[in-house]
Amino acid sequence: MLRTSPSSRRNPYLPFAGSRADSPPTLPGYSAGSARRRKPARRPLLGQLRLPARLARLLSAHALALAALLLLLLLGYWLFNTALILFRFKIADGLLSAGWVGVGLKIRKPPLIFVHSSQAAAVLWESNKMASSSGHQLGLRYWTIGPGYTNQTAPLSPTQERLLKRATGKIAAVRRTRPEGDNGWRRWVHSALLEDLQPGTTYAYEIVLLSSHFSNHDPHPANQFEMVRKTYSKHRFTWHGVDPIHLSHGLHRISETSVTSSSPSDVLHIVVIGDNQFGVRPFRKIVNRFMDIKAYAPPLKSLFAPRQIANHHIPTPAKPNMIFHLGDAVQDVHNLKQWQTDFWDPLTFKNKVASEIPIVYARGNHDFDPTGHNLYSGGLPKVQVGEMNRTQTAKLNSNAALEIPGIAEADKSYTTFDIHERDPQARGTYFAYSPHPRVRVIVCDSNLEPTRKVSPHSTLTEVDEHERWLLWEMARPEWKEASIRIIIIHVPPFVEFWEKQMWTQGHESAWGSYVRTRFAPHFHALSPLTSRYDIPPASMVISGHSHMYGRGMLSNYVAGQYFEPESSAGIPVELKKMARTQNRQVYDPLNPQTDHGVVYVVSGGAGGVLDEERVEEWGFYERTVTKEFHFNHLLLDMSRTLSSKEEWNQDWEDSKNKRIHFKEKKLRVYKLIGSQLVCQGPIDVDTHDGQKKSQVWEAGHYSATDRLIWSTRSSDGRLLDRFIIEADSCR
Repeated sequence: MLRTSPSSRRNPYLPFAGSRADSPPTLPGYSAGSARRRKPARRPLLGQLRLPARLARLLSAHALALAALLLLLLLGYWLFNTALILFRFKIADGLLSAGWVGVGLKIRKPPLIFVHSSQAAAVLWESNKMASSSGHQLGLRYWTIGPGYTNQTAPLSPTQERLLKRATGKIAAVRRTRPEGDNGWRRWVHSALLEDLQPGTTYAYEIVLLSSHFSNHDPHPANQFEMVRKTYSKHRFTWHGVDPIHLSHGLHRISETSVTSSSPSDVLHIVVIGDNQFGVRPFRKIVNRFMDIKAYAPPLKSLFAPRQIANHHIPTPAKPNMIFHLGDAVQDVHNLKQWQTDFWDPLTFKNKVASEIPIVYARGNHDFDPTGHNLYSGGLPKVQVGEMNRTQTAKLNSNAALEIPGIAEADKSYTTFDIHERDPQARGTYFAYSPHPRVRVIVCDSNLEPTRKVSPHSTLTEVDEHERWLLWEMARPEWKEASIRIIIIHVPPFVEFWEKQMWTQGHESAWGSYVRTRFAPHFHALSPLTSRYDIPPASMVISGHSHMYGRGMLSNYVAGQYFEPESSAGIPVELKKMARTQNRQVYDPLNPQTDHGVVYVVSGGAGGVLDEERVEEWGFYERTVTKEFHFNHLLLDMSRTLSSKEEWNQDWEDSKNKRIHFKEKKLRVYKLIGSQLVCQGPIDVDTHDGQKKSQVWEAGHYSATDRLIWSTRSSDGRLLDRFIIEADSCR
């Protein structure tokens, strides 16, 4: 017998016999099921819309014409944003220069950040007027968000931001300059030098309109909020540098860095580009490509990803940590339109993040300002005289005068840590920078004239002075104790591709010749002074100038005969074969042998007309790419500060396994000379109970491997080259 459920029984005496006992009664003619399934009324499709009869007839009669018009508008939009991007930039620049748009005070160039030293950077932007009609001027206010990379994107409430501004906010002193050159009408360059920047700290800054009562002589007013009339833009950036160490902190410490200096970030993603001159469309494409760092940065499980150590979280960056620009951003340094349309616009158009990435800039022959102003490429950095004094010259010169150029003068002149303005007569734009305590970057200038005197009464030429400074920097502990040592200079010592006619008949082969004849021996540590004072060589030299890509290591066993000849024709064939042989040594991943040489990279493919004609054959380049616009990703994977034997073993195993896989993939791994520091090894530390125990895990006591992973990609993202540099260090 079938059992009838109570819910399905019908009571003939109830008016709504089909309803559930616990459900409300259903109205006559309306079922409960349909009420539950009822959907909102569908909106009529475009074709079902009831248009006015006249409009409907018009659309029907001209449907093809309207479709063609829509297609034409879409095509025009695409052309205006891609193929005709330069035309768009030129129109906007022309309208601003003519005063047809931007009647009030407008920002023409958004701010960019240029690195000046390990603790200072300049922020540059441009406006169409010096001040508003009411006399208000543009200024820069900046404040500290907090330590750590995560503060780049950490949201802040208006109250939190206001409290941070009150606690740490400063209004920077701004220098306003009318640029010299063509098309200078309605252009005012504003530059603000931010000093005492702390490593691993995220800062916020904003371009503001300051009250006419504000004075640069009092850049820290009691109430900043009353001084600010309007905010034009707001940005954040994370500073990567090192802590300065004063001499008084230790008699034996003569460096601004220390083995005990820890970096908030041991992983840095750096984009390297050069020679984008006159190539707005490919440069814009490259900018869009390298700003999307997740498209080319190795994923966490990749062989090329930074080492993964337990309890050492590696944040995934949303953008590159910094940019190395190798020079020649424009074709004509005095054509002010080109700075707008060929460099600033492609970098910043619809790309606010460009104002948040510090740039290390090496001037090229096309963007070097002979007057020494160099406004658009970061301005002239101030000279921190204390950098000359950190070698404690009085102590070093106590027994005998050192022969390193500059030290004798330093004992007399450079006796304080004060910062002063650079000599206006000086045209060189060289400086040094440490993005990490074990990474030293020296930016040299290849645009000086070997016969031009520093001053009418001096016996030194510009190149003499630069060489003295270079040797001074290489003799400092910041260079000696670094495991990764990088030289950035626009003109490479060894060029292979150029335009043949200009190379030979135009005498362009002589450009920057002193880079090879005078500087390269120091790069290799083969000059008498570098040998005498145990100065280590550079790990790599990065250049632009030649619009192609080339990479190779010049071994010290043959390099000594490469500096003097005027061209590669003066190098014997057998010597070139030996140079190639040195690059084909068998790599042992378990016991890698040191490569005694310097890795040279030439990368001038960010937009300028590509060089395809070979003019020299030096014989040591291992990888050459022509006919490809490109950019580079430099990944610094520095050993962490470890705190246990387990972490040290994990780091050691990670490096060993990666070397094995590098060999399997036939990747070029350069094992170069690392830090000159000698690891102290285990020490005995007393405990509270009076017993002694071995304590290895202190800075400077154990060895580690620092790694540089380089990859070159085309403008459409294809991998063109990859290599690795490894060097030993003490942690």
